[in-house]
Amino acid sequence: PDNPLGFAGWEILGMGKPLIKGGYKAATHYNDFLPKGILLANTINEIADNMKKLYNGDVSIKDTGNNAQNYFDKYHTKEHLDKIIHDL
Repeated sequence: PDNPLGFAGWEILGMGKPLIKGGYKAATHYNDFLPKGILLANTINEIADNMKKLYNGDVSIKDTGNNAQNYFDKYHTKEHLDKIIHDL
């Protein structure tokens, strides 16, 4: 199935760490629902720019990580998945 973040991406969000997501999908059909814990990058330069922003403090690692954790907890916990299955 189509998984916009990949399984490593979900693990990173679940640990409350910022995720730099790349690939063509990052710039197209997933932008509208991605949480603030994900930084988008489609080129090596954009990856480097996001890493510099995190390193220099232009983007808060703590806040970005908290946003990632909150998103994961809200949409990808056992309780949420149990509810989805129960509603089927």
